[in-house]
Amino acid sequence: MLVNATAAHKQLEELGGVEDTESYVRVVYADALFTSGRVDDAKAAIATELERLAGRIARINNPSFRESFKTRVAANARVYKRAAEWGVGDEPPGV
Repeated sequence: MLVNATAAHKQLEELGGVEDTESYVRVVYADALFTSGRVDDAKAAIATELERLAGRIARINNPSFRESFKTRVAANARVYKRAAEWGVGDEPPGV
Protein backbone atom coordinates (compact mmCIF):
# COMPACT_ATOMS: atom_id res chain seq x y z
CA MET A 1 0.00 0.00 0.00
CA LEU A 2 2.79 2.44 0.86
CA VAL A 3 4.48 1.99 -2.52
CA ASN A 4 1.32 2.86 -4.45
CA ALA A 5 0.35 5.69 -2.10
CA THR A 6 3.85 7.15 -2.34
CA ALA A 7 3.75 7.00 -6.14
CA ALA A 8 0.35 8.72 -6.24
CA HIS A 9 1.52 11.35 -3.75
CA LYS A 10 4.70 12.00 -5.75
CA GLN A 11 2.69 12.42 -8.94
CA LEU A 12 0.30 14.79 -7.16
CA GLU A 13 3.22 16.88 -5.94
CA GLU A 14 4.73 16.98 -9.43
CA LEU A 15 1.41 18.16 -10.89
CA GLY A 16 1.01 20.76 -8.17
CA GLY A 17 -2.37 19.34 -7.19
CA VAL A 18 -5.63 18.14 -8.70
CA GLU A 19 -8.93 19.60 -7.62
CA ASP A 20 -11.17 16.57 -7.17
CA THR A 21 -9.01 13.91 -5.56
CA GLU A 22 -6.17 15.79 -3.93
CA SER A 23 -7.31 15.38 -0.33
CA TYR A 24 -8.05 11.71 -0.93
CA VAL A 25 -4.55 11.02 -2.27
CA ARG A 26 -2.98 12.91 0.62
CA VAL A 27 -4.99 11.16 3.36
CA VAL A 28 -4.39 7.71 1.84
CA TYR A 29 -0.68 8.54 1.74
CA ALA A 30 -0.78 9.57 5.41
CA ASP A 31 -2.67 6.40 6.33
CA ALA A 32 -0.12 4.28 4.47
CA LEU A 33 2.74 6.00 6.27
CA PHE A 34 1.02 5.45 9.61
CA THR A 35 0.31 1.76 9.04
CA SER A 36 3.91 1.29 7.89
CA GLY A 37 5.14 2.57 11.24
CA ARG A 38 6.19 5.98 9.94
CA VAL A 39 4.00 7.77 12.46
CA ASP A 40 5.90 11.08 12.51
CA ASP A 41 5.82 11.26 8.70
CA ALA A 42 2.10 10.45 8.73
CA LYS A 43 1.42 13.21 11.24
CA ALA A 44 3.46 15.66 9.18
CA ALA A 45 1.50 14.72 6.05
CA ILE A 46 -1.81 15.28 7.84
CA ALA A 47 -0.58 18.59 9.28
CA THR A 48 0.34 19.74 5.77
CA GLU A 49 -3.06 18.71 4.44
CA LEU A 50 -4.81 20.50 7.33
CA GLU A 51 -3.00 23.71 6.36
CA ARG A 52 -3.95 23.27 2.72
CA LEU A 53 -7.59 22.62 3.59
CA ALA A 54 -7.63 25.62 5.95
CA GLY A 55 -6.57 27.80 3.04
CA ARG A 56 -9.33 26.44 0.84
CA ILE A 57 -11.90 26.78 3.61
CA ALA A 58 -10.89 30.39 4.27
CA ARG A 59 -11.88 31.25 0.69
CA ILE A 60 -15.45 29.99 1.22
CA ASN A 61 -17.62 32.91 2.33
CA ASN A 62 -20.74 31.02 3.38
CA PRO A 63 -20.35 29.43 6.87
CA SER A 64 -22.64 26.50 6.05
CA PHE A 65 -20.69 25.79 2.85
CA ARG A 66 -17.45 25.86 4.85
CA GLU A 67 -18.82 23.32 7.30
CA SER A 68 -20.17 21.18 4.47
CA PHE A 69 -16.79 21.25 2.69
CA LYS A 70 -15.16 20.05 5.89
CA THR A 71 -17.66 17.38 6.93
CA ARG A 72 -19.51 16.22 3.82
CA VAL A 73 -16.59 15.81 1.45
CA ALA A 74 -15.47 12.35 2.52
CA ALA A 75 -11.73 12.83 2.02
CA ASN A 76 -11.77 16.13 3.91
CA ALA A 77 -13.71 14.60 6.79
CA ARG A 78 -11.18 11.76 6.88
CA VAL A 79 -8.31 14.26 7.11
CA TYR A 80 -9.94 15.93 10.12
CA LYS A 81 -10.71 12.55 11.68
CA ARG A 82 -7.08 11.41 11.35
CA ALA A 83 -5.84 14.74 12.71
CA ALA A 84 -8.05 14.32 15.78
CA GLU A 85 -7.05 10.67 16.25
CA TRP A 86 -3.35 11.48 15.90
CA GLY A 87 -3.42 14.70 17.91
CA VAL A 88 -2.40 16.90 14.99
CA GLY A 89 -3.35 20.53 14.42
CA ASP A 90 -6.21 22.73 15.49
CA GLU A 91 -9.56 23.56 14.02
CA PRO A 92 -9.20 26.00 11.13
CA PRO A 93 -10.56 29.50 11.81
CA GLY A 94 -14.17 30.09 10.90
CA VAL A 95 -15.28 26.46 10.87
